[in-house]
Amino acid sequence: MEQPHRINGQVHHSLLEICQTNVKKPSTTRTTAPITKPNGHQTTDPSEKSKILLEQFCPTEREDRKDDRTKLYEQTIQDAMQNKESHPLNTPISITELEINLTGLPNKAMGRDRIHNEMLKNLNQNNRTTLLKPLNISLNTGYLPLD
Repeated sequence: MEQPHRINGQVHHSLLEICQTNVKKPSTTRTTAPITKPNGHQTTDPSEKSKILLEQFCPTEREDRKDDRTKLYEQTIQDAMQNKESHPLNTPISITELEINLTGLPNKAMGRDRIHNEMLKNLNQNNRTTLLKPLNISLNTGYLPLD
């Protein structure tokens, strides 16, 4: 004879009875707690709540709160935007870097380009140099072909 099961203080004699009991339970409704606006009133409107939280955690800088650091940061950002020189991290990929990374490729399935990693690992020196050209062009222009 099957032993009864005790779940949440209730005795159940079969798996069917457990399932039926749990299916009949009313679903719990999800509610969102209200949030207090700066004027003291509460709101449950998701749009208003998001604006309140955004202002609380990411306040817009008012003119009366600006200090010398803000002006320095703004100037640093402007200088970086106007700088046309390449960042040191964006130096062209060297043949040595390419070879190190090709040897470390895992033997996984082909990607969307349908080129298996094993094929890339076995490229001769001439083909590796040729592969390096479009990689560096892509790095310098910021353009990646779709497919």
